[in-house]
Amino acid sequence: MPILPVLAVAAALAPAAHARPLVLPAPSVQSPIGTQTLHLTDHARSRELMAQLWYPAAKAGQRPFANYMEPGVAATYAEVPAGTLRNVRTHARLSAPLAKGRHPVVILATGGIEPRSIYTLYAEELAARGFVVATVDHTNEARAVVFPDGRIAGPAEIPTTIEETVDWVPRAVAVRVADTRFLLDRLERLRGLDLRRVGMVGHSLGGSTAAEVMLADSRIDAGVILDGLITPAPIAQGLDRPFMVINVAATPPPPGWPFSEGYTRGPGSLWESLRGPRYSLTLDGAAHMDFSDLAIWKAQIDAPAFREANDLGPIDSLQALATVRAYVNAFFQRHLRDRPAPLLDGPSAAYPAMRVNP
Repeated sequence: MPILPVLAVAAALAPAAHARPLVLPAPSVQSPIGTQTLHLTDHARSRELMAQLWYPAAKAGQRPFANYMEPGVAATYAEVPAGTLRNVRTHARLSAPLAKGRHPVVILATGGIEPRSIYTLYAEELAARGFVVATVDHTNEARAVVFPDGRIAGPAEIPTTIEETVDWVPRAVAVRVADTRFLLDRLERLRGLDLRRVGMVGHSLGGSTAAEVMLADSRIDAGVILDGLITPAPIAQGLDRPFMVINVAATPPPPGWPFSEGYTRGPGSLWESLRGPRYSLTLDGAAHMDFSDLAIWKAQIDAPAFREANDLGPIDSLQALATVRAYVNAFFQRHLRDRPAPLLDGPSAAYPAMRVNP
């Protein structure tokens, strides 16, 4: 299972001079949403972070729609034709006022070195459904973190071999856990957030992060892994809160791979260590990066280098997006808001690509 994508290896390739800008599908429900970025400093660790909130908004008026991606981040996707990511707008209005009430919170954890922006379509969907979503770029890990003063921090290291990745993963997850717990501390200072109801969903290395944060911090009430590896601690100690795993079809891990995968069953698996409500699903036709906005990119970007640099499957882009968004929303509606979610109880004719594992 890929943990790290190819990063800007196509820089030597000549992207097309002209490209059609990316168009982001809207959330499945029409409800105003807002977004704002947060520049945070963890003084105890001398560490700066860029985070972003997505949330249900009151009337947003004529506030501008937020940009999808900073130019400094877009530049790291060298295999994408020039102009594709320029001037792309989200469906969230900048600094729109938060809707009245107290809203449950979902932390959305990124894949290894990926920027928070390529999970925008999940963040927007959950915000339109009534959740406040918090994402964070992990400084010195993400491919580019852009600070308000224009500084850009890139990855401190990029593992290129199995041995390097095996060494890097636990160190990266430990930093991510500390970042996430600090983020939760800062969220507790904000009005309108219900920190008694907090979920976490993570893709790839973000899935490892979600499980490890749940183990370390009881503030996380429910968790979701999207095609992620499983580090040893959650398996050894178990998790007693609701948990859902969505994977692609099982593939054998590389030789020397010490981490478990979400689809693994039997003794010593995460599945057997889950003591709360648990769900195991498989998205047929998907590959690893179909659990990000790149699923939409693949339908709109005509560039062989882009497809070669990313692990994308044959599943239809809109089908992948709609399916994963529906199941993640259903899970958090049930376990953070105590609302009915019959979608979780068996196969659905509306989402035939999602297989419910026995």
